Amino acid sequence: MSNLIYFFQGNAIHYYADRDYPHGQALVFLDGDQKGEPVLSNASSLQYQQLLWSKDNLGPGDHQIVISHVGKDGEYIGLDYFVIESDHGFTPSLAGPAASSIPAGAVTVDDNDLTRVSYSVGWDPAVQTSQYHAFHYGNTMHRTSQTGAYASFKFNGTAAWYYTDLSPGHGKVNVTLDGERSWLVSGDATFISAQRVLWNVSHLPYGEHTVVITHQDTAGLWATLDFFRYLPTEPASPSLKTSLPIGPIVGGVVGGVVIFALCGVGYMFARRRHTPARPPYFEPKNSDGPPLLNPGPGSTHQIHSQPAWGYISEPYRPSTPVILPANLGPRASKQPIQGTNDLVRACRSSNMASGSWRAMSSTSEGSEVNTNNMDNPPPYVQS
Repeated sequence: MSNLIYFFQGNAIHYYADRDYPHGQALVFLDGDQKGEPVLSNASSLQYQQLLWSKDNLGPGDHQIVISHVGKDGEYIGLDYFVIESDHGFTPSLAGPAASSIPAGAVTVDDNDLTRVSYSVGWDPAVQTSQYHAFHYGNTMHRTSQTGAYASFKFNGTAAWYYTDLSPGHGKVNVTLDGERSWLVSGDATFISAQRVLWNVSHLPYGEHTVVITHQDTAGLWATLDFFRYLPTEPASPSLKTSLPIGPIVGGVVGGVVIFALCGVGYMFARRRHTPARPPYFEPKNSDGPPLLNPGPGSTHQIHSQPAWGYISEPYRPSTPVILPANLGPRASKQPIQGTNDLVRACRSSNMASGSWRAMSSTSEGSEVNTNNMDNPPPYVQS
């Protein structure tokens, strides 16, 4: 079975792909759902940019979608793009778990990196299969069911994030920073989901810091670790002083740049007069392919505007009404569904209205860790 996994934050998600022959059946799993919703994309002729499935009213926080191939060998399923409706007005700069604010320079340290992460007695490595549609980073994790067992991570930087899975049967974990501050968090949930931010800290003074996570619950309940991330921000280096004469240097550089620019303009003008016009390489005039997102000059294709990174802040409604086949059951919404020709929207399951989970978080300092609304990590996806 082949799987695609995608992490996002938003209140709704729409799955677009082509329809063709021979396409097989796919199952879509959202936020740890173990049953999945069937999606069919078989058609007698090729159709581009078709809405195959969508879900709304997801609620705030991180969500994950898994698309699995469950058809026969030789049958295809595809992905063109996702459209995601924002749930609280932001547009993430990256996709991935808690993708809205973690800087691109954050470094990922996997649980198997024993040069950076150390474990006490009681921790065991585990390789996860796709049976429960919970995909860990690198397909590995560490876990313990022994009270008092701990894992330690050292880093040089100004921020850190602790990622793990959520699942029934998980217990409380005590997170300690530099032996001084501590937080009590829990990965217990009513569903199974991977790569969730369970704890994070930021705005630390630059330097070496130590994070220790400790199983602090009844023996037999699980504490787990998928990976850490940290921000290795270094202080800005002071500018070098020089005793060279600045005036003559600046004047010489500016003069040279002006002369070079004039020569370049003359060369481009002469070349343009003698170069015949050519059609854009990626835009043949008689193409039967799908509309391009960025057509070239003179293109006869219609321009389809796309939101940055697939996120939008307004409810998404394509241009023409959808015809829902009778055999797919009643429409999930009283409002008409909008889309391209012959779009199919899978019916919403009544028990998938929210992606929230039972967070059990507290802190020794009196502040509460709310993992549902953390706006943070990686544009990942490794299966």
